[in-house]
Amino acid sequence: METSALQIQLLDEVIKNFRITLKNGIFYESNHPIYTASLQNFKNTLDQWFKEKETLQLGISHDNLFLDGSSFVGRNERYTDVANYLHLRGLISLSFQKGVTLDEIKQFFNLLRQSRKSIQKNGGIQKQMASIQHIEIKEIDYRILLSNKEVSTRTAEEDVWKSLIKIAQDAQKGELPSSKLQFLMEFLSDANRSAEILNKIYREAVSTLQDESVIENIREAIAQICAYFENQSTHEAKEIKVKLIHVISKLHPDLIQILFEKTQKEDTQFDLAEAITRDLPDATIAEMIESLISNEDTFNENLLKVFDKLAPDADKSGLASLVAEKLFAKRIIDPETLTRLQMAIQEIFKRHPDNSFMSQIYKITVDSVMNRKIDTLVYMARLTPLIHKFVQSMEGEELQKEQIWLLLNILWLESEASEFRKFTEKLLSIIPELVDAKDTERIKEIVEFFVEHTRPEQRRNTQLIREIKNGLQKITKRENIESLIAFLPEASPSELEDIAYILNQAPSESAPLLIDAFIKEKNPASRNKFQFVFSKLKNPILREVLTRFEYEEPHIMKDLFAILQHCDKGKAHLMAKKMLTHKNAQIRWEALDNFSPITGEEEAFVFKLYRNESNRSVKRKAASVILRSQNKEFINRLFRNAERLWFKRSVLLELIELCGQLRTELAFPHLKRLFHKKALWNTKKRDALRGAILNSVARFQTKEATQLIRTALNDKSARIREISRLILELKES
Repeated sequence: METSALQIQLLDEVIKNFRITLKNGIFYESNHPIYTASLQNFKNTLDQWFKEKETLQLGISHDNLFLDGSSFVGRNERYTDVANYLHLRGLISLSFQKGVTLDEIKQFFNLLRQSRKSIQKNGGIQKQMASIQHIEIKEIDYRILLSNKEVSTRTAEEDVWKSLIKIAQDAQKGELPSSKLQFLMEFLSDANRSAEILNKIYREAVSTLQDESVIENIREAIAQICAYFENQSTHEAKEIKVKLIHVISKLHPDLIQILFEKTQKEDTQFDLAEAITRDLPDATIAEMIESLISNEDTFNENLLKVFDKLAPDADKSGLASLVAEKLFAKRIIDPETLTRLQMAIQEIFKRHPDNSFMSQIYKITVDSVMNRKIDTLVYMARLTPLIHKFVQSMEGEELQKEQIWLLLNILWLESEASEFRKFTEKLLSIIPELVDAKDTERIKEIVEFFVEHTRPEQRRNTQLIREIKNGLQKITKRENIESLIAFLPEASPSELEDIAYILNQAPSESAPLLIDAFIKEKNPASRNKFQFVFSKLKNPILREVLTRFEYEEPHIMKDLFAILQHCDKGKAHLMAKKMLTHKNAQIRWEALDNFSPITGEEEAFVFKLYRNESNRSVKRKAASVILRSQNKEFINRLFRNAERLWFKRSVLLELIELCGQLRTELAFPHLKRLFHKKALWNTKKRDALRGAILNSVARFQTKEATQLIRTALNDKSARIREISRLILELKES
């Protein structure tokens, strides 16, 4: 079965984080923030895989991993390291199922953290996995694995290694023959291949518990070669040392640490680190250190010990700058790697504040990036051409994004309230720039951290809880909220989502400011954007609006009802009902404009209001409410009431016009009756009334309405005949 490019990419991320978690499990306690963060990252990569397939099934050999049912096998040292680690603990296959929990992953890795002797004593890992439902493994007999004392692979690698041992022995006797010198040059020319051979020999030695003797042979061989070239001044000698350091930089960190331990050579101590780095430029040494960090994907105590060997002098801060330079170059390629590295650096620095190399690396990779001033970053890095290029490429938004990313991750790791406060202040110093730039995405990212993404341990610490709340309050202070609200009219859909989320974290401050801005805003399109935000802050907006109905001026009521209708139509209905009896006519009108009677009792109440209302506009609005209700009984009452007021023709005339405007076809019987109602004589007022009836029924889409208009063509009144003719012509055109 072929594996897609996406699946390979996802698998690479899974194995990368698998390897990091295994290493962090070695160097940190099970509850350490860096270890728990790596567990979460590993789960996140698994979740991405599960979007493609519901199971991740891995086969395990001594030096590689492969997907079951697929021709794809691992393709880099990460796969090799993970495979070797699992193989040494007796695993031959491993399966993760969709639905695996973080707790199950933590339990599994805690089992992997055991020494091989502990695993053997407990009868293997599988017997300890009873509570883990979504992870399955297959094991070989651990006793058989340990009893295998033979190196598993006897191939060309062993021949190469024997040749190197022979060269080291010959180097003790004097000048090397050209043939052996040529072999050594060829072997070291391919640093990756050479390191692969030495790493394989080392891993096999560890797996068969013969590591001490084999490592001693490796160290002695390299020491003899270095000692030989120490006395040479030829170009080849210098080239051999440079190539050798490239090979060493790619070795397993544990192997490097042991190689760099001082050894006794005849009557003097031999220091490999000092010998191999003598007369080499700092740039070459820095490249070796950077390569180690990059290969490990993290920074740990072992690496610090190695670096102390390579940079033992207190005044070698220039070397730290060069290492940082190369790390900054990596940052441009992979910001996530550097962020994780910087957090690890901070952790090591806390435990070793007096270490010269560590202090320099901390200042450059953590302090400098946290400081938002470009000048400080340049100063701390001593402005080499590459750093200058980095600074130029990271100016503005990208540099700012990196700062935020780093600071949030450091805050997530922090367990001390004073340190949390310090880093929060650094973060707060960036907020004004983000607000001015209308960068709602970054602001939301920061707010989201304080609201949702702090660690459970932090939320159980009283002092840290106080710092988290203070940080959030400062970010969502009134000044920032006002600026975000002012940006609403021009905000995009995604920016509206961001703003709504931010404002919702300070509802009591945001709601009144939002309502004030909405009232001032007259552009309909902009008002729609406000209403979108209202829907996200529904409850605080409702509380503020309902309170304002008690004291706002009448001309503001229309806006308050608009907000209320958008947020909660039920509450808008109740508020309108309440305001129907308000002493102010304008408020009664707005209440009627937002009221639709639901029950017969409410319809009766509106009719009573209509009958008793003295304000003509309010009376007309009450009539329109009844007509819209389509309640035949109350429409009949409307007409009876209006016809009784024959001396107030304007009331009946307005009712007739409203029937047309609202297309109230239920009123047609009344309109027809009034049109044919006989009078003692024709008058202009009667014609005006009958003409209004024709204009109203013209809007009805019924045959009866059209028939009434045609009948009017033969009316005695010339005015009515003309109105009828014009209406029909318009209908037919």
